[in-house]
Formats: sequence, C-alpha cells, structure tokens
Amino acid sequence: MVIRPPIVADAYSWWAGEDDDQWHWLWNEASYDTFPRASMLEGVTEFIASLEKEWQAGDSARRMFGVRERASDTLVGFIELRICEDKRANLSWGVYPPYRRRGYARHASALAIEYARTHMPVKAVVGIIDEENMASRRMAEAAGFVLDGPAERWEYGDETDGHMLRYVLPLR
Repeated sequence: MVIRPPIVADAYSWWAGEDDDQWHWLWNEASYDTFPRASMLEGVTEFIASLEKEWQAGDSARRMFGVRERASDTLVGFIELRICEDKRANLSWGVYPPYRRRGYARHASALAIEYARTHMPVKAVVGIIDEENMASRRMAEAAGFVLDGPAERWEYGDETDGHMLRYVLPLR
C-alpha cells in the first residue's frame, strides 16, 4: 500500500468509490450538496485539480493523499492531513467500500503520520471522530491515538451532527 497526491486522472475512481457513509462521516457540511450520492464527477475533478495546485504550490496547510494498492495501483481511498491553528495536524481518512476492513486506513495513517512528523511543523496528529463511528474509533486506537475527550465545536464545524471525540497522537 502507498499514499501519494491524487491527480485529475483519479477523479472517476474517487467519485465511484464514495458512498453514503463517507458523506455522512466526512463531508456532511452545509457547503456540500445533501447526500445520498452528493458528489458529481465534475465537482470531484475540480476538487482534485485544486489539490494538484496545492501540492505544486507547496505551501498549503492541507496535504491530501490517494491511498493505493501497491501492486495494482488501484485507488482504494484517501487520507488527509490539515494543519490547525493550534499546531496540530487533523487527520481524516476514507476507504472505499470494497476495500474496508483490510487494514488500509491503519497503514495509510501510519504513512501520513510519518509524513506529518518529517514534513509538517506540528506537535501532534488529531483525529476528530463522531462517537457513533466505531470503525474509525477502532482504527484510531489501532494506529496509536489516545482518546482525549470531547472535541470542541471549532475542531469540527457547526454543520456536523452528533457528539465528536478528539483522539490525539503526540509526535514530539
């Protein structure tokens, strides 16, 4: 398994891989269309093009990676690091349904955490997870994150429903 920046050629695979669970847990914000199946291929293409520009500029607070099977180069999900004002990096991830429960999120998290440790000016990596999202909570714990308590509203936005938890992994 490898992680690397997504390219516009990934747009169809990215779009086809999304499902209602990802929209519920990750993209359920007022700025997006409502789910189910909220993404449109054109929007995914534009989004990935903006990610390419961020990588080229080299100064973005966000680093989004495609998660790929090494042998086949198949896109199986994504993982994102975003530097926050408190000098921590927020980590979020999504694995497409046919590839879930195979360790991709845990392995991609390890690679992203190493990227944060070596390339980002952060002291910790944080996962903000809905308390009902047991799969993500288990993944965070398996990756070494420790439950730090309820997340503050500023950490996840006003549009998210549910009770959010903060998981922390110190880097230094």
